[in-house]
Amino acid sequence: MAFDIEAYSRQLIRAPDEIKDVKREWVSIYGEMRVHTRGESPGKLLNTRRPNEDPDIFEYRKSIYEPITKGPINRSINKLFRIFLNSNFSYKVSEPLEDYLKEKRYMKRSFFEFFHGAVTKRMIEDPNGYL
Repeated sequence: MAFDIEAYSRQLIRAPDEIKDVKREWVSIYGEMRVHTRGESPGKLLNTRRPNEDPDIFEYRKSIYEPITKGPINRSINKLFRIFLNSNFSYKVSEPLEDYLKEKRYMKRSFFEFFHGAVTKRMIEDPNGYL
């Protein structure tokens, strides 16, 4: 029996109310990872003034923020994808699907470039996400 993606999607969309608390946690994890993968501001952590912190120092600290983890984590994601590229695997699909994958552009990229540039990174950013 083939996997029914439409039935799976309907199940996710009609999830019970208990999922709301879990979803908040998923959103929080996604936000925390974007700080590292996209270099976004850490929000509350950076924008909360410390006890007894001088207002000038607080403003200075916010103005000099640099996303020092963005480079290393993106290099790690690239290395992860290289593992996929260097592994000896093959895929078997119908000829029309193979032609489609070779010709179709996904955000101006080939299928594997898109998978590397967008999907792999998104899987790291949002491990509970639905791609």
